[in-house]
Amino acid sequence: MPASIACATGFLVVLFLVFSGTTSPPPGFAGEVFVITGVLLLFFLSSIVRLEATRPDDGSRKLDATGTIVTERAWGKRRVVVVKTAEGTFLCKLPATKVFREGDQATITGKLHFFKPRLSSDGFDEDTYWRTRGVLGVVSLVEISKCGFSAFGFPAWRSFLKERILLRLPKLTRAYVLAAWLGKRDPDLADLHRQWGTSHLLAISGLHVGIVALGLKRIFRRGVLVPSFFMWAYVMIAGGAASAIRAALMFQLAFAGNLLGRPVRAVNAVPAAAVLILFWRPWWFWDLGWRLSVVAAMVLGSLAGTRNNRFLWTAPVLVWYMTGAFIARAFEEVPLVGLIMNIFAVPFFSVFLPVLSVVGLPVLAGVPGASFAVYIAEGMLRFYHYCAQSIAMVIPFKASVEFFHVEAVAAILLFVILKACGMKGWRPVLAAICAAVFGGVLL
Repeated sequence: MPASIACATGFLVVLFLVFSGTTSPPPGFAGEVFVITGVLLLFFLSSIVRLEATRPDDGSRKLDATGTIVTERAWGKRRVVVVKTAEGTFLCKLPATKVFREGDQATITGKLHFFKPRLSSDGFDEDTYWRTRGVLGVVSLVEISKCGFSAFGFPAWRSFLKERILLRLPKLTRAYVLAAWLGKRDPDLADLHRQWGTSHLLAISGLHVGIVALGLKRIFRRGVLVPSFFMWAYVMIAGGAASAIRAALMFQLAFAGNLLGRPVRAVNAVPAAAVLILFWRPWWFWDLGWRLSVVAAMVLGSLAGTRNNRFLWTAPVLVWYMTGAFIARAFEEVPLVGLIMNIFAVPFFSVFLPVLSVVGLPVLAGVPGASFAVYIAEGMLRFYHYCAQSIAMVIPFKASVEFFHVEAVAAILLFVILKACGMKGWRPVLAAICAAVFGGVLL
């Protein structure tokens, strides 16, 4: 649907949630609702203007600028670099033989074409993909040459760590450390986890940011600024993915709540973080990683926020089903083995990734004799892969798009949210039915 209709629909849904979830309005309720809805209305209007604005692009504009390479990666049979200049951030597609490092200073010359996102959830749109990452356009007929290296900043740190990891750690260990530290996926490892239904373990998300944030909080028990600084430094070094920023914003709200003596509930923190991200860059709504991150966090936060914890056992099933609805639309099928694997994989890597990072640090620092612990970890990873592959062979089935009904997804999500908000009786059931009908009509 058009962005204007989508934003108006979202605004009405927000009002519905506020009023249907308030059975006994507290003092000042009307004024608070007025302020909140006014702020959200401005947010929606701002999003409409930004999403529907298009830059004039007749292909005649020439770019001649110097900037810093902030991202370098494979793209099909070629390589791409993202260059941050004074005029904006732009993409350059290069032959595979052209090698640059993140942190390199480069001069680029060529014709500039601005991205025009389709804003559609059906299929992959390259313009939308790069626009969500802050890239304004692509430079064609590009001439690029290195003119220096920026020794300061996150790109330089990413290059430094990447080189150390690739040269000093064994195969599986370096693949997991690259994913956990820098957000870089090894193609072979990514393919295995895709078969096992655990691809999210390789994406910087709430799991990784949570490990870092909670670890910092245990070290700096009373401080807020220091753990916040290192948490955001990790998010930026790891690539600044939408899921990582969403998780960091949630923990930042929790840090602020602790400082003010106000508890923060996940059922409130997740949508607050999501709205802040979209206000900064509304194109992120069409990013699959952002959607999966928000939906999974919303389900987990809602189940954890209910007064009765007897439904927590349903968390793996609900998260698999809810996220599977988006994955199936993008990739046409979802491995059923992921429903089983995630029950064991998430707790295992929640413990193992910090251990892997700790034993890997001395090796990266060049400490003599430190590689013994790393090779033990390498053996444990090989054993895990053997077990995961065996389970995947026993459960080879996959769920198609038809298995994930839009009406069911909308109803389940709204039901668990309203239960977490304290709604009782028939109200959450009725709201869930309305969500199912409304979702079916829209889609």
